Amino acid sequence: GSYHCHAVNELGHGPMATIKLEVHQPPQFIGKMQQHMTKRIGDTDFSASCHAKGKPRPTVRWLKDGRDITTDANMYRISTGNNDGLSGMVTVQSSLIFQGKARPHKSQLLPSDRGVYTCLFENEVSSANA
Repeated sequence: GSYHCHAVNELGHGPMATIKLEVHQPPQFIGKMQQHMTKRIGDTDFSASCHAKGKPRPTVRWLKDGRDITTDANMYRISTGNNDGLSGMVTVQSSLIFQGKARPHKSQLLPSDRGVYTCLFENEVSSANA
């Protein structure tokens, strides 16, 4: 909101000063990702999802074993959407979908899929990961 200060004394009125205050909030997870999953090689249609809220809108990055996942290798698809809430708070949901042209039948899990996956939300205030 905007706050105004107007100085007044017995000699008169001074100029008015105005300050606009914005309150930001770091990303905060809504629920938790499952900590451990076991799947079989060849399983299909697997995805992992995470949700967070923050102000301003958090961006999301997916990592495997600490390295950024890109969709360039045609092994994954990343689907991300957001909903605007009250007072500028934005909820972001993201899914890492194990799907791409480089996979057998476009969606089968491979031995190379073993690893630690991290969903990282960031905004200009802070970051949160799961």
